[in-house]
Amino acid sequence: DSEKQLSNYVQIHTKKGTIVKVNVDIADEKSEIVRGLSFRKYLGSYDGMLFLFKESVDSAFWMKDMNFPLDILFVDAEYKIVDIKDNNAPCTEKYCPQITSSSRYKYVLEVNANFCDSNSIEVGDTMTLHLDSEN
Repeated sequence: DSEKQLSNYVQIHTKKGTIVKVNVDIADEKSEIVRGLSFRKYLGSYDGMLFLFKESVDSAFWMKDMNFPLDILFVDAEYKIVDIKDNNAPCTEKYCPQITSSSRYKYVLEVNANFCDSNSIEVGDTMTLHLDSEN
């Protein structure tokens, strides 16, 4: 029934033993992946966007049409965080860098800037997906 609100979230398991829950919107269609969080005005403290790829990729991300800076977590097929690019500023008219992972990845989690720092999340931590949809 279409009234049912999907409650997708991920849990990040840190090396310090804490579990950080992030409510996520899912981007798994090409158009959703391209758009990402562009034009979004606000992102809650423990909200993010989870990008799902059908296989491991090494495509670049960018901050086009973004209104606020983000931390970007690259996660491999075994749900291990393989790279974190923190504090990525929105693109300007003249400058829009490609944001790439040092390793191939299958999932990307975008959260507010400084999220990883303030929650002690680092490369090597793992993530559990809790998705209601048919992903």
